[in-house]
Formats: sequence, C-alpha cells, structure tokens
Amino acid sequence: MGLGGAYLTKPYNEVTNPLNETYSTNLSFAVMVGLGFNYRLTDSWNLRLAAKYNHTSNGGIRAPNKGLNFPSLSFGVSKSLSPVDYPNLEKIGDRKPPEIKERFSIAHFSGWSNANVGDKDKFYVFGFMGKYSRWLGGRSALTAGTEIILDYSRKEQINLDGIDTNFVQASALLGHEFWLGKVTFSQELGIYYFNDFRINDDVYQRYSLFYNFNKHFFAGFSLKAHRYVADFFDLRIGYTF
Repeated sequence: MGLGGAYLTKPYNEVTNPLNETYSTNLSFAVMVGLGFNYRLTDSWNLRLAAKYNHTSNGGIRAPNKGLNFPSLSFGVSKSLSPVDYPNLEKIGDRKPPEIKERFSIAHFSGWSNANVGDKDKFYVFGFMGKYSRWLGGRSALTAGTEIILDYSRKEQINLDGIDTNFVQASALLGHEFWLGKVTFSQELGIYYFNDFRINDDVYQRYSLFYNFNKHFFAGFSLKAHRYVADFFDLRIGYTF
C-alpha cells in the first residue's frame, strides 16, 4: 500500500478541455493498494510480479474531481549492486497477539468537499467518528462504527434549491483494519442511516491511514468516495480509549 503524488498533463479547462471531469489540477494525490511477489534468481538478480488498484484525485481542492480509478499489473527485473546474503534463520512460530485486542476510538476530521455548487467549488466539511476494532489474527482486525458528516456544499445546494431539509449525514461503518505497528490502514463501507438531502448513493467507501503516536493519540488522513467518484479528502486526529 502507498500514498504519493501524480502529475497529470491535461486537467479540466472550461474552454480547451471541458470533457475531462476526472481531474482539474496538474498535481494530485495517488493512493494504491496491492500485492507483489519477488522471486530470487541469484544473489543479485530478482523477478517481481505485482497487481495493484490505484486511485488518483486532488482530494477536493478543485472541481471537477471524479478521480481516476484503475487496476495495474507490473512485471520487473532488478539487480542489486552487490550480492545480497539472506541468513538461514529458524522459524520463530506464529506471530504473537497484540497486548490489547480491542480498540474503542473517536476522531474529529476536517477537509474540503469535492463539489461544484453555483459559482463555488470549495466548501468546508467536518465531522466526528466513533469506532470499535477487534483483532482477528496476524495483523488484521474487524471494525464497526458510525460517523456524522457536515458538508457545507450540501447546505449551499439546499439554499439554492430553496427547500427545507437537513444537510447533515450520519452513517454506519463496517470494515477491516491492518495493524502494522504504529501504522493502521483501514478499508470501510459506509451506509447512511440519516441522509435527508439525498443527492448521492446510500453506500460509500472510506480508505484511511493513521499513525499511532502512543496507545491513545493518533492522526492521519482519509478518503471518502461514492463508487468511482471521490467525495472529499480529510485530515483527522483521534483518541483511543
């Protein structure tokens, strides 16, 4: 898994490139998750095969920003500058379970909504999340939680439409986490149980990466998307009980 950047050459332009709704900035975030295999030919030569799923978007900095989503398959040959010697170590047995097998956590998140409403394309969005995580084995845990989202692009659209409805959203979250030492990577499916102003799907995905500073405090970022369309990218800080 990884997070990086991408330089995209033909962003949206209302005059010269009006059909490109996938990205509107040259610089974008790039997120990927995948699986790779490395086969050692000699002490210096290696073969590598990898399959990945990639997502690229600007995180709601500028609209339109539906994002680019695509799988990739790569094959490579590598040579180390000096021979690599792997010691013949004995297996130490199964991975020891973590000291604490359950986590209750809360977090606050803030970001910019990926929406184009009226003559504006930047709207503040914030919310709160509560989640329970239970260790399964190895590095995996199952999660269940809820979050409340206040996206001010929705409030602006309600005002433009002149309707009386609530712009707040609330959802239930189910997912999986990788516990990788101080780093946690989660993949969750969200289902709205309160969505008075319905202008999108009732189900969405959320991908998050956090760093645990200690047993209690963590911080990181998260991407929320409805199918292939990125909704918003947020930064968050939280506390684990």
